[in-house]
Formats: sequence, structure tokens, C-alpha cells
Amino acid sequence: MTANHGTAQADFHLYASGKSEAALTFTSGVYDFYCSIPGYKENGMIGTITVD
Repeated sequence: MTANHGTAQADFHLYASGKSEAALTFTSGVYDFYCSIPGYKENGMIGTITVD
């Protein structure tokens, strides 16, 4: 589920089918995310998670 592609920040891909669940644990920080389906990121399916 996780991958680091040699960048300064870690990238990961989360795939979940309609009936599955996933849990992620974050350390404090600000994390950007986006949908990886072609065209979705470009159409605004992006966001930020802030963890205190």
C-alpha cells in the first residue's frame, strides 16, 4: 500500500474497493492528497489534511 519514489516526501497509493476499509496513522504535519484516476486531480479532486 505504501511507496516512496525517491522524492523528498513519501508518496503512497491507497486503493480501497467499495466494501473495504483502511486505517492510516499520520504524524503531525500538513499532507496534500489527490485522486489518481486520470483527469480527476486536474478537475479539482485534491485536498489537504492537517494533523496537530
